[in-house]
Amino acid sequence: MNLLTLRKFAHYLKQTPPLKLRSIYRIADNLFKIDINGDLFFVDLSKGKSTIFITQETLLCSKVYQAPFDKSLQKYCFNSWIVDAKVDGNNRILQLVLETKNSYKTSQVVLQAEFTGKNTNLILLDSKNIVLDALRHLTKEQSFREVRITKPLLPLSQPTNTPMLKEEGELFATLENNFKILKAKDLQAKIAKSSAHLSQKIAQLQYHLESLEDKNALENNAKKEADLGQLILRNLYLYPDFKGREICLENEKITLPPQAHSLSHTAQIFFENSKKLAKKAKNIHLQTRNLE
Repeated sequence: MNLLTLRKFAHYLKQTPPLKLRSIYRIADNLFKIDINGDLFFVDLSKGKSTIFITQETLLCSKVYQAPFDKSLQKYCFNSWIVDAKVDGNNRILQLVLETKNSYKTSQVVLQAEFTGKNTNLILLDSKNIVLDALRHLTKEQSFREVRITKPLLPLSQPTNTPMLKEEGELFATLENNFKILKAKDLQAKIAKSSAHLSQKIAQLQYHLESLEDKNALENNAKKEADLGQLILRNLYLYPDFKGREICLENEKITLPPQAHSLSHTAQIFFENSKKLAKKAKNIHLQTRNLE
């Protein structure tokens, strides 16, 4: 979120008479829709791409959010008046002082939206800077700046170097352009993800394609298995009670498969292997075509 644009937005919200914050809803895990005097603004607090935008497009809610924080937003913010709006120095933190009135009392809370890179947050504070609730609760173990209900919120230290202020033009045109930029980034992220998936799939297919056995080798092995089976059958009568694991027939040394329990069973195994190899050789072109 651009700091100068954030300051312009705060200046716009600080009006006399004050603007009314009618409602603030969460429509995605980190996306909030805010109705201010009938105008809709969207606050995206996604880490690394936080921004404020407006759009004429209809953004549908992905689900109904009913977490305690969503109920706190309704309790403290609905139909409140924006009596003050400011930016925390050179930090990209927007602070809205909200006031609600009823027949009994007037109360004030601060709605603080933090657009600070990876540490985005939306925090509700009372007039004494005590945390009422927050989008992200942080313990001392998680961050030097604790964000916990009933605990005071420490101010964020100011940048050591004065930030470069980039002029982005008229406020509403900038907010509308922010949405276009966000959509473009989301599209590029989806393209990158899809491209990576496709590249991985192509690499897998290429690996399987290159791993296919050679048709001629399969055919030769099928013939060899069949020949061994025929060789055994021709000489089977000479060894009716053969029990060894190797045999030499017609100057051909044959090692019996581990699962074979006789010479006749060995011949059967060789014939079955031959059929499998022949079928594989016959269908190898189909596998190649499918992979290609």
